[in-house]
Amino acid sequence: MARKPGAWTETILHDFGPNDEVGPRGGLIADDEGNLYGTTQGGYLKTFEYVHGSVYELSPPSVAGDPWRETKLYTFTGKADGDGPLSALWRNKAGSLFGTTAGGGAKHVRGGVVFKLNPPTLPGGDWTFVLVHTFGIIPGDGTGSFAALTYFDGVFYGATWYGPNGYGYGTIYSITP
Repeated sequence: MARKPGAWTETILHDFGPNDEVGPRGGLIADDEGNLYGTTQGGYLKTFEYVHGSVYELSPPSVAGDPWRETKLYTFTGKADGDGPLSALWRNKAGSLFGTTAGGGAKHVRGGVVFKLNPPTLPGGDWTFVLVHTFGIIPGDGTGSFAALTYFDGVFYGATWYGPNGYGYGTIYSITP
């Protein structure tokens, strides 16, 4: 059957298999080289192992038609580093990635965190996790950050699903260095 003029074509770039991370979420961002960055929510693998989500990179093939390559940049533990990143990442000019998690953190399961991943200083090195903020520690702080960060004039803005102490109707927050 001939393709209709103007019709769109879908191409699967990566398939998260049964023993891979679970549930890509939050959309993708790209760098100047065409690499895509995203998060997985986490959940139970086919092996019944529970995973807490990850940040990954998909790199385009060097030869057209070859598969895209997935690289896991960071895997969350579900503890102080957070659990379940559900929103899109934000990338600065230095290549650092910023994001949020819906759960985990130092306070309680639904707290969540704002995190930063710094790229390796040497090719092939590990990305470095930096905890920017833990929700639910400061009185009146919201919890459960499901929303992507917005950056404007040196300040990050975001939203939490829950209000103070895991109750209420959510908050809008700002984070400054």
